[in-house]
Amino acid sequence: MFWREARGVAGAFRVMHGELIVEKLAAVWLLRLRGEHDLATVDTLDAQLEAVFLHGTDVVVDLSDAVFIDSSTVGAIFRGLSTARDDERGALVVSAPPGSFARRVFDQAGLSDAVPLFDNRRDALASLERSHA
Repeated sequence: MFWREARGVAGAFRVMHGELIVEKLAAVWLLRLRGEHDLATVDTLDAQLEAVFLHGTDVVVDLSDAVFIDSSTVGAIFRGLSTARDDERGALVVSAPPGSFARRVFDQAGLSDAVPLFDNRRDALASLERSHA
C-alpha cells in the first residue's frame, strides 16, 4: 500500500528481507523497521530518510521490530543524523529496546553514545517534543 502525503511519502514499503513502515504523526515522521535489514534494504531506508528531511522535519527510526540490522543500516541512520545536524532540517532519534538485536549492535560497536538512542518509541517521541518546547 502506497500513498502520498501533501509534504512527503507515507506507507509500507516491502523490501527483500524486511518492511519499512513510514507514518506521519502530528509533528514527526516515524520510520519503523520490521524484520531483517541489511545491504538489500538500505537504499529504501536512505531514500525515505532523504524524502522526510526535504521537508525539515523530525524523525524517529524505530528498530523495536527489527530482528536483524547490519552496518549498512547503521550507516543509513548516521547519514540521516548527519543530514539533520548539518542542514538543520530537523532531528533524528532512534528507538531500540534494551536487549534487542539492534541495541546490541549499537552497544557492541561502541555507538550508543553517538546517536540519540532511546529504550522505546514513547521516550524517543517525548525527546523530540521536549526539544521544541
